[in-house]
Amino acid sequence: MPKDAYATAGNRGQYVIVVPSHELVIVRRGLDYGRQGFDRWDLVREVLRAWE
Repeated sequence: MPKDAYATAGNRGQYVIVVPSHELVIVRRGLDYGRQGFDRWDLVREVLRAWE
């Protein structure tokens, strides 16, 4: 994970992840209705792998 990555969390699984070194912004607006198990940082790793 890039050291400059940061995130802000909203209600029910909404969040924004920013990775300035990759000029990347990920926005998740979907609701999770309290479900557990979704790892936002896994998503970032997968996106970065695809990006490279």
